[in-house]
Amino acid sequence: MPSFCNNNRQFGWEDASRVLTLLPERSHRMEIIVETYVPTGEPSSAGLRVRPLPGQGVDPKLKVECSRSMRRQYPAGSLFLLTVKQIDREGTQFLYAHHAAPFQHVSREEAKRFISTMFGA
Repeated sequence: MPSFCNNNRQFGWEDASRVLTLLPERSHRMEIIVETYVPTGEPSSAGLRVRPLPGQGVDPKLKVECSRSMRRQYPAGSLFLLTVKQIDREGTQFLYAHHAAPFQHVSREEAKRFISTMFGA
């Protein structure tokens, strides 16, 4: 049976499987609609923050870490289709999109249609 070695202890597949089931899923990517907003009453050095729209299976209070240049190109309230993955960094959950990830600027109508089609909301 294959095994993994760590500090002179042998770990078999059963041990690895048990450990992996305890780890959160971090590689799952999803396409969602996000909006930019001006942060008021929250600590932030960013002039515009990004959050998911409701009805997509993710908490709309989650922050989205993504391209600053994307945020700067459009005014507050702009909507984008963005591929993200959920991250947990030291107990803080957020959505992450690489700064060079492609994005699509969408209208409110396109956003509603996307959410309705993909999430039935």
